[in-house]
Amino acid sequence: MARNNKNNRDKDDEANALLKKGADSRLVPRDIGTEMRESYLDYAMSVITSRALPDVRDGLKPVHRRILYTMQQMGLTSGAKFRKSAAVVGDCMGKYHPHGDLSIYDAMVKMAQDFSYRYPLVLGQGNFGCFTKDTKVRLADGRSISFESLIQEEKEGKKNYTFTVSARGDIEIALIEHPRLTRKKTEIMKVVLDNGKEIKCTLNHKFLLKDGSYTEAKNLKNGTSLMPLYRRLSNEQDTKIPEMSGYEMVFNPSQKKWVFTHHIADAYNIKNNVYSRLDGKVRHHVDFNKLNNNPENLKRMKWLAHWRLHSRLASMRHAVDSAYVKK
Repeated sequence: MARNNKNNRDKDDEANALLKKGADSRLVPRDIGTEMRESYLDYAMSVITSRALPDVRDGLKPVHRRILYTMQQMGLTSGAKFRKSAAVVGDCMGKYHPHGDLSIYDAMVKMAQDFSYRYPLVLGQGNFGCFTKDTKVRLADGRSISFESLIQEEKEGKKNYTFTVSARGDIEIALIEHPRLTRKKTEIMKVVLDNGKEIKCTLNHKFLLKDGSYTEAKNLKNGTSLMPLYRRLSNEQDTKIPEMSGYEMVFNPSQKKWVFTHHIADAYNIKNNVYSRLDGKVRHHVDFNKLNNNPENLKRMKWLAHWRLHSRLASMRHAVDSAYVKK
């Protein structure tokens, strides 16, 4: 016991010596609670003044400057060709603003909206938040849902895909990113199509024309040809495989021919490394609904594995589905 007490006294002496040495070398003992409170407040104030509030000199936040600098470094000046928003967002996030893509994308979109900025700093091509909630959007999964529903599903974590036109003029599948409605109390207009359908949008909503260019809604005239999306179901004349009848097809304007929608969705998955061609030649709809061409509903399989899957399904349906047996 005496030995332990001696050890404790030795430790106290060492601690006092360290404190004395610390005082001599300007290391001041500090209560950790006080230090955390003061340091946190200092950091919080620096965030508010340096990041959250626009600079009084130009009205910009750091994220805006980083986006504009990124675009300048990418050569996206006033006379340059348009680039995908994702290219700018990814480059900015990787080099200058590692705080997530959403904050960068939202800031960039607002810089392209004349109803958000008095003097827009970015020229946007396509739609930058100018649909009303009643506007219907045709999705790759076969549904046509309102923009309001689209936004709600996005909040719930569901990814939706739609059709787009590439720079080459090909019909492609694209992920709908960060859908948003028009700003409240913004002036809108109604566009009536030749099929009787109506679209409500802001005056600066950009429509893709048949020649591949964009024009704002306020500049549309009678007879203006918009880029259409022609769809139909396949028949025995489209393929030599009888089982391929009844699949959705879309007209590809660049090739001037009809292509299967699930082939386009498959190309999206391969391009985005969801799977590869080596996984098999058969494009399989996971939910067995051949009209649901959401890329997440598609997978590649080997021919034998695909045949066995459908064979098991047929056996199960024969056992429990009398209507299927009658077919």
